[in-house]
Amino acid sequence: ISANEDQGHKGPDLSIFANIALYHLGTGRGAILVPHNWNTVALNRIAALPDTLQPETLTCGPGFLQHLMKHEGYSNLKSFYVGGALTDCSVFEKAFACFPNAKFTHVYGGSEAEPVSAMDARLAVKASHAAGYFQTLHIGNPIKEISHRLEADTLWVAGPNVCPEYLDAPDENRSLKKTDEAGRVWHNMGDRILSTESGWRYAGRSQQKLQDLELEQKIYHITGSSKSFIHRNDKGSAILVGEGLGQSAARIKKTFHDIDQIVERTIKRDRRHRARIDRDATAKGIK
Repeated sequence: ISANEDQGHKGPDLSIFANIALYHLGTGRGAILVPHNWNTVALNRIAALPDTLQPETLTCGPGFLQHLMKHEGYSNLKSFYVGGALTDCSVFEKAFACFPNAKFTHVYGGSEAEPVSAMDARLAVKASHAAGYFQTLHIGNPIKEISHRLEADTLWVAGPNVCPEYLDAPDENRSLKKTDEAGRVWHNMGDRILSTESGWRYAGRSQQKLQDLELEQKIYHITGSSKSFIHRNDKGSAILVGEGLGQSAARIKKTFHDIDQIVERTIKRDRRHRARIDRDATAKGIK
């Protein structure tokens, strides 16, 4: 999370995010930026670097973490910083088994404020399991540099790593930015965050019904996959949209009477790190 935490690492950071790579270059550690297409040739070349140039930390989302675990040659990795999208507990658990001696940190943040909070991933998975969640929803406590305001359905943050107002976007500035009396710019994360005994818990996007997020987590336990979501149409009907739902459809309908319809669709992911579901694009055209 900070340069101080990584002082013990001599090797560079392996990152899929350009801003994180630039950060590590600025601290003097060095960084290896993975090509956007994550191609096998590049990953094999990185794995074949001399020992002194091998990456010792990794900053990525769950999509790349799953991709990397299919490749050999990264045994030098000692610390993992994983965030950017919801991560299935099973993905973390597989990574724990692949790198049993490594430290894993579950990071919460966004493009405009990165990071906001963090938590030991092993503890985050344990707390999420205890609460009955399929995904790692526990995200720890805010970093010391961040000021925050927890409102009913959204989180506002301010701090040195929070971007100022958008350029040439007055509408977005009105909805997502606030300037206080001290001149500090606050950013609306657009996420519902709940405070618990073990720290913050992610509870969905601000516009998503909390009951829908809770319902999704229960459905994932039945399907064994997080490749689906609840979509609300104009009438407020709950439509389950996703992949591989056919075998579980009857059980889902029998168990959850709130589901009005089940639609099989190929999940579309965001382009940046191929992990977060693009719900609007996936559900486009559903009546």
